[in-house]
Amino acid sequence: MIVRPVSCPEHLRPAVEWMLLELDRTGLVVDLVPAPDQRHHSHMIRVAAESNPEWYRDVLALYPRGRRNRDARYTDATINRRDVRRVIERLLGTGTRSAMAAHILAHAQGLHDQYNEEAA
Repeated sequence: MIVRPVSCPEHLRPAVEWMLLELDRTGLVVDLVPAPDQRHHSHMIRVAAESNPEWYRDVLALYPRGRRNRDARYTDATINRRDVRRVIERLLGTGTRSAMAAHILAHAQGLHDQYNEEAA
């Protein structure tokens, strides 16, 4: 079975470009703050100050988690921001054969529909 490259439909291009911009400008930021229940001197906990975009979290949830294993025998390596960014850039360019493209385009369609509903 030959998988043909998928490109971004013209009507979704603004949404996909916005997703790329959002991916570049936002990300998970974790701060250390004093623990509400101090169990020892200077007890701190991690709190998310900023989070990844919701669509990005949804795409990551579709793929296995765990440590990235560089051994070629293991095919369940996790994806990262660079992988998602590369798929989006290829969608906007010459096209991609990545299975992730369908999920990204589905989220772009949702953003497109939401924008059109709000504009009406």
